[in-house]
Amino acid sequence: MIAIERCSINYKLELQIIWGGENLLSWIAFKRERSNWLLTLLTVTTLASSLFPVYASIATAKVATQIIPVAEDPTPGYWETSEFMIGSIAVSIVFLESNGTIDPDTEDWTSDEESEVLQQIPFGLYNWAVYNGMPRNVSFVFDNKTIHYRVPTSYEPISRNYTDEVLWISEAMNYLGYAKGDHWTQVYDYVNDLRDILNTDWAFVMFIVDNSNDLDGCFEDGWSEYAWPGGPYLVMTYTVGGWGIRKMGVVCAHEVGHIFHATDEYNGITEYSGYLNASDIEGSGDLMDTAETWTLSSGAMEQVGWRDSDGDGIQDIVDTFPRIYLNPPETSQGRVNYTGTTVVTPIVNKNPYTNNPNGTRNVTINKIQSVEFRVDSGNWTPATSTDGNFGDAVENFALITEQLNPGNHTIEVKSTNQWGNSGHANTTVTIPEFLETDLNMDGKVNIQDIFIVAKAYQTKPGDENWDPRADLDGNDLINIVDLYEVAKDYGKTV
Repeated sequence: MIAIERCSINYKLELQIIWGGENLLSWIAFKRERSNWLLTLLTVTTLASSLFPVYASIATAKVATQIIPVAEDPTPGYWETSEFMIGSIAVSIVFLESNGTIDPDTEDWTSDEESEVLQQIPFGLYNWAVYNGMPRNVSFVFDNKTIHYRVPTSYEPISRNYTDEVLWISEAMNYLGYAKGDHWTQVYDYVNDLRDILNTDWAFVMFIVDNSNDLDGCFEDGWSEYAWPGGPYLVMTYTVGGWGIRKMGVVCAHEVGHIFHATDEYNGITEYSGYLNASDIEGSGDLMDTAETWTLSSGAMEQVGWRDSDGDGIQDIVDTFPRIYLNPPETSQGRVNYTGTTVVTPIVNKNPYTNNPNGTRNVTINKIQSVEFRVDSGNWTPATSTDGNFGDAVENFALITEQLNPGNHTIEVKSTNQWGNSGHANTTVTIPEFLETDLNMDGKVNIQDIFIVAKAYQTKPGDENWDPRADLDGNDLINIVDLYEVAKDYGKTV
């Protein structure tokens, strides 16, 4: 859980200016009544040039805090490495090589065998990425850095039962630098690092066991290929049992289906699985039924997360809209400042199985791509991400409008994810009528307005410190008349 808190802070600062033991504002008004302009002018000029070198008594600042709701980050976590087959997927291939330390060394990989494996595996992955010529927003990522050749183990895997995987997988992971915990933890640590390094949504490992000298191509207990539903790994022998190396591609595709929760369709048992909790189709004659075909049943497609109910080309699991939370606004000088948080929206995870010891979570690979706002149906303007860039599942943002005229205004905020789906939040703000002498339009005539006049005193258009707000009588010269107008309204509010 990530607690998202944004604060809206208002500082109310009250100053009493003391000049020579007298109150400056009342002193100026008094001298104006006696028409003693010279002394007043000298005083204001001194103030403007020295930026008010005066004694001040400062009232305690008052802070108002607003907190938006807590938002959970729905990004897939440590245990969620293959919840559904949409997005980018990191793949690591590990060739295991016995060294004879414990078991007799009966198998040795050759370069030709390794090349054959690396020709077959991409076929299996490509079948999922572009099924029937229709891209499914799926991509597989692997390169020389994720392929590990002849990783040593003290055991000869093919001569043992597949359940002894705990021994040789643990040694392989230790060799790759992941020695903490049991073999499950080691592999999960690895695939999570892999996902982070390659910046993918999911990740899993393929362990490939040599069996060149083992005629049936199976472990001692008869298994030749298997995968753990939901990952984080699958295992295949070189000849994948009796299928032979030429069939490894399609066998690989079948096992990758398991990684993403597709179930076998040859065992006569109708099974429900996957994020959508879809049922398989027994005896379908398709990929999850036999390695004789590349086709997929509608059940297998839904089990891996492929369902597009509205036909918009976006799978239902990611076809959602961001939520927006806004803090109460701050208004100053006619401008409205909002801070807030936007969060992508996952759909409910209905999978009856999970590898997460804490239970099933609702997750999504969606990311916030942009936040924009507009006033009174005007043009959309980009908001600013608090961390500098949009691209996460949870984003804090800020926006500030141009100076608005007094009255009611509708402000719309739009948050968009990578699929182009947008969530909206609309709110109405009221800009009050301001006194003409409330130069900074903060709702009160105070020392800040005096300072605006003093800083621009004796200037005209084109001068460095010219400020048209301070020219209250519109004579293109900021002088004692303008200062008097502000001084006589001191302390007045809207």
